Amino acid sequence: MIPVRCSSPPTGALGATWLTGQVHHYVDASEVGKSGSCHLFRHTCATLMLEGGADIRYIQELLGHRDLGSTHIYTRVAPERLAAIHAPPTRRPTAHQH
Repeated sequence: MIPVRCSSPPTGALGATWLTGQVHHYVDASEVGKSGSCHLFRHTCATLMLEGGADIRYIQELLGHRDLGSTHIYTRVAPERLAAIHAPPTRRPTAHQH
């Protein structure tokens, strides 16, 4: 069980430094053997959206990127998944092909 960290944001608002500290704490406590940060969640969200078929321009807007090239990096994250999405459908054998 992951120990709960009972600390409140110093100003009552979720600041980037406080939130990053919380993420680090819980990722470390999970013992998954990887480091974590808020950026990791942002990156994962964008990658999963792209893999799920979201338009890259929508992801660009959501992430606040001015240049599409900044968003385009997510298309290189999972090339196998993208290839599978755009691959022609495989044919199922018909009853007489067994």
